[in-house]
Amino acid sequence: MRKLLLFSTAFILVGLLSITTGNLKAQTLEETLSSLSSTAGEAYVAPVISAFGSNLNTGWVTGVPSGLVGFTLQVKVVGVGSFFDDDQKTFNTTGNFRFTASQADQILQNESTLTPGSAEYNLVKNEILNQDWEVRMSGPTIIGSGNEHFKVVFPGDEINGEQVGEYTVEIPEVKGFLDELPALPQVAAQVTVGTLLGT
Repeated sequence: MRKLLLFSTAFILVGLLSITTGNLKAQTLEETLSSLSSTAGEAYVAPVISAFGSNLNTGWVTGVPSGLVGFTLQVKVVGVGSFFDDDQKTFNTTGNFRFTASQADQILQNESTLTPGSAEYNLVKNEILNQDWEVRMSGPTIIGSGNEHFKVVFPGDEINGEQVGEYTVEIPEVKGFLDELPALPQVAAQVTVGTLLGT
């Protein structure tokens, strides 16, 4: 009984800690997700969504009925968790991406012969800014390393008669938010009502 109480207390504390940590980092996560396209955003959060779904389907049956006839009512707290695989810590995908002004400057300064501030430079920069580009994207997922960053590969193209080469833009704001969290623990309240024959 003492071990069960200790185990339950530990899971409640982990749950409260994860809720508190989530509230403290909410603004940072919002900023992180706003830097992603919808395709990359789905790939970024996929491990946590999958683990959350697995956790919801765990812990339904925690004991056998005490009798075959009679009414029973149980209220308890159940702790569940899903472990993450190493292959869930990074993602590679393709999709549409719209570059910011500073990212367009990085591309043009590294992959073109245009002079920054010139009329031709500004025309090409506006063309980059005013369209969604089909790009390759890779980086850590939400459970990946906090030391890795999201990368977007500009495909290279001829824009307004100027050849702009392929360039990889690194976005340091998007990194492993949970920094290699090994599992997703959750705590849930459970109410069980029993009737005849253990149902």
